[in-house]
Amino acid sequence: MGVKRKIQETEVHFILGKERTGSTLLSALLNNSPEVLSVIEETFIVYLFNKYGTTKFWDDKTILNFYHDFLLLNKQKIGYYYHFPEDTREKLLGIVDRNFTYEQMCKYMHLLFAKIDWEITTIIDKQVELMFFVGDLLNIFPKSKFVVLLRDPRDNVEACVRRGLGRELGLVYQSELWNLYYKNVVDYLDDPRFLFVTYEDLINSPESVLRKVTTHFNLPYSNDILGEIVIDENIFGKDLKGEQSFNDFHQGMNGGINKNKVGAYRDKFSKKEILKINDITGGVANHFGYEIPYSKETVNWRERVEVIRALIKKKWLLNLYYVLPISLKLYIKKRAKK
Repeated sequence: MGVKRKIQETEVHFILGKERTGSTLLSALLNNSPEVLSVIEETFIVYLFNKYGTTKFWDDKTILNFYHDFLLLNKQKIGYYYHFPEDTREKLLGIVDRNFTYEQMCKYMHLLFAKIDWEITTIIDKQVELMFFVGDLLNIFPKSKFVVLLRDPRDNVEACVRRGLGRELGLVYQSELWNLYYKNVVDYLDDPRFLFVTYEDLINSPESVLRKVTTHFNLPYSNDILGEIVIDENIFGKDLKGEQSFNDFHQGMNGGINKNKVGAYRDKFSKKEILKINDITGGVANHFGYEIPYSKETVNWRERVEVIRALIKKKWLLNLYYVLPISLKLYIKKRAKK
């Protein structure tokens, strides 16, 4: 089978959700299948789309520009992807048939991460920010299917605060973030391309959930999928510091399936704090089957400012960043590093 045919026949599916622990655990379990490549979280697919989305022929200049932009915009260290960036660049330039769609080029970038493993039939992509670009993902990958991982917002907020996920760890701010993420997928509840599963079900009935997910993604189910989660050392090469950083970031899945994490918010938050989370998230959470009472009477005006700040930072500024030219994105990223 040639590379072009391999790319055409490989499917790309997505796991969406603000729930990092659950989505990481689910993708890691799926990665136990020899047919699956669960890639490290990145957003290059959507952020490079405006510049390269209509490209039909990839000459040397376009390929080099694409790869240059990819290297500079990626969120993780490039060593988490490819040990030898020069080798990856040469493989891109070595493409004989240059009539590639943008969708196919994105697939190829992921398959290079796996060194074109011919057993792989399915790429599983996940990144929390992708929830804000569902429409673009459907446009770029029209054959893709989606699994949306949900979790009781009170446990999600507890996990974010405890693990320090995010620059702002206020309870009200994190609660509104949960709202903002999941509002983007409410309209897809009845869409057959979307499967909604809960962290609670994944923890309590992992085999049942994995059977549903593999069926949804057109993958064969095997009991091996429920095996031990192994982070491939080949991802990191000799960068032990990078490996430690990656493991710290994904500490939520250490130990695999842990039922003690369900309902952990009860021991973390006071009754008043729980009521605040209920009042902020209840309206959205009820769409997904979480029966959370809410009245919006416990959040004061100062805390309402946190709600507005979350809306500005995570929705308005993210949308603005999305439409900016690549050059401005790179400038902002360089300034942020300083």
